[in-house]
Amino acid sequence: MSSNTSVGPARKNNHRLLSSVRSAVTPKRHDSPTVARVTRMSVRRDSTKRHKRHRAANSSKSSTIIHTSIRPIKTTNKTTNVIPLIADRANIRNNRHDLFPSASANYNPSQNQLSNQWTNNKQHSTNNTNLINDSASHSSIVFNSSSQIQIIDDRHESLGDFRDVIEKVGKRKRRRKLCCFSYPCLICLVLVALIVGTLLATLLLAFLTKTSETTTKATSNSISSTTTSTSTTAQVICNFSCENQLWISSSNLLANWDFNNDLYENVSNSIAASTAKLIYSVGYIDQALTFVANNNQTLTSSVMSLASISFTVTAWIYPTGFPNTKDHSIVGLCPNALSYECLHIVIRKNSGNCYLYFGFYAADCQGNAIIPINEWIHVAFVFDVSTLTQSIYINGKLDATKTIASSFKGNPDSVTIGNIPGIDLTSGRNNFQGSIDRITINDRAKSSCEILQEATLAAYFTFNPAMSLIDSGPNSLAAAAQSVSSVSNGHSQQAISLTSSTSSYFQIAGVSNLGINNRPFSISFWVRPRTLSGTLVHVSDMATGLGWCLPFIGFATNGSIVAQMLNSAVRSVIGPSIPLAPTWTHIVETWHPTNGLRLYINNALVASTNVLVNAYTASSTPAYITWK
Repeated sequence: MSSNTSVGPARKNNHRLLSSVRSAVTPKRHDSPTVARVTRMSVRRDSTKRHKRHRAANSSKSSTIIHTSIRPIKTTNKTTNVIPLIADRANIRNNRHDLFPSASANYNPSQNQLSNQWTNNKQHSTNNTNLINDSASHSSIVFNSSSQIQIIDDRHESLGDFRDVIEKVGKRKRRRKLCCFSYPCLICLVLVALIVGTLLATLLLAFLTKTSETTTKATSNSISSTTTSTSTTAQVICNFSCENQLWISSSNLLANWDFNNDLYENVSNSIAASTAKLIYSVGYIDQALTFVANNNQTLTSSVMSLASISFTVTAWIYPTGFPNTKDHSIVGLCPNALSYECLHIVIRKNSGNCYLYFGFYAADCQGNAIIPINEWIHVAFVFDVSTLTQSIYINGKLDATKTIASSFKGNPDSVTIGNIPGIDLTSGRNNFQGSIDRITINDRAKSSCEILQEATLAAYFTFNPAMSLIDSGPNSLAAAAQSVSSVSNGHSQQAISLTSSTSSYFQIAGVSNLGINNRPFSISFWVRPRTLSGTLVHVSDMATGLGWCLPFIGFATNGSIVAQMLNSAVRSVIGPSIPLAPTWTHIVETWHPTNGLRLYINNALVASTNVLVNAYTASSTPAYITWK
């Protein structure tokens, strides 16, 4: 750019140049030369001198500019400043240097590269803007013009020559007009427009598809809204409305058994009767009731009616074998072995495999998933009287459905658990083999979203109201806290605040899914850290934090977030650092045998690995989760 000392002359020259450009682009309209009407008599009477003077006065109006062009200078800067910009973006992304050192021996460098891409993107976008501005400043305009001037001079003495000249000028004007509206010119204009439009669309698409990422830095000494859940390999059975909402409800509850060292039914406040001595063992939550098929054990409750209504039966089951020829009963209400009068919910053996079975007697629905042994499984059986539909769910997934001709018609009778005497004649011995926990019966058809949360949500703590340690999830897990305080400015209403003392903690007990081998899981919470050091989430099989134990989420020495799990050895992924207080950050760690170990920050995947993480080695007992 020129200095300020030469601004005056340059401005004048530029003003003249721009004036010339405007004249070339939009020439002033000139009237056609006025030609005197000529007749034979007038030609002879007009003097030669007068004729020459008249033509000389109009000759300046015969000048016509027939070609102009305005185009940028063809320099190498035009092609290097704009077009390679997208490619340069990819090159810069690939050549970024590592910001986060390894936190474990099996650290994958590609993980840090992903983190760096996430953190450096904002500044790179600024550099691209500067490049575009520079390329625009380097362009210039050249004005080229050529003109053919037709002058009628004094050499044409005769009237015939004068008419020839006028005819040539007219033909040339007509050719110019035809050229502007001819088909070849229109085709050229259309092609140029298409090319320009394609280039603009390509550039716009490149900018729009570029992922927008936010650079953040660190997490927690205040914790808000923690959730722990299991995952299933099930297909999605409900739409996005299931998200960000708690669907668990105890409405229309008819019966509920926890089997925590007793046979107490919590709704009717009654105690079920047993035909034989029952055994209590470690359940999915706390304790469960264990059945041995050969002991002929049957649990009988008070009288209940399910006729002509919608209802849902759910339970956690742990089969240890299938010794019977046909059925292994879970729950039944069978006053008569007649069509639509005998409710039987069983595991039925068919061609060597065992499936869930939901029947009204001659109006039955069989599941499709093969039932495994020695594994906790959530089962749900739903009858919707409005659609006359029977549905079976396993671990939150819709397994089978069937439409029948009528609702259930059985008379009020006792509910039996572990055995259904009414089907002995058709099925033979049908006693259950294994453990049963947390049976519920509701006189309504539960939604697929509610069943999904019951099967997969292990615990949910909102800390509302202040210092409330109540589990809002389906399992009502116990929790404890020490040296913590309540804060009103949580991410959503209240939160708990921990100190830097080792005695400050929040702990959830009895999280069964984290104690099961190869059971998918996710841990999520909001956090507002004061420092970027130490452990955030610790998992163990003892309340003291000892025994089988591992820090699942914490900080590396440089302040980066690290997520871990155990597969014979500790496997880790490293994310970015997160902001200090007062900023709240959402952190999620997930594991699945197919998807591997993943770490999310504020809903964005920041680190993941599928290497040596296809299995999860658990403690085989319910876990304690501790926030420090």
